[in-house]
Amino acid sequence: PNPASTYLRYEVGGEVQGRINVSLTDLNGRQVYSNTFVKSGKSPVQQTIHLQEHRLEKGYYLLNLQTSEHEVTRKVMVY
Repeated sequence: PNPASTYLRYEVGGEVQGRINVSLTDLNGRQVYSNTFVKSGKSPVQQTIHLQEHRLEKGYYLLNLQTSEHEVTRKVMVY
């Protein structure tokens, strides 16, 4: 959900394959979360970031997903 308070869930579509780098940065450019996973197969994959574990302050963050061929960035709000 966006805005989010306890967790942030994102989905990687079926057409995406290979290594996926995920990062969450605050608007000052400080990285507050990062993860890398490998996706194979054609089914979409859902991943969850548990925000309370990372003690994020309320505000806006940038969620970035990057593969060798694509990069997507979305603004998310934590409240």
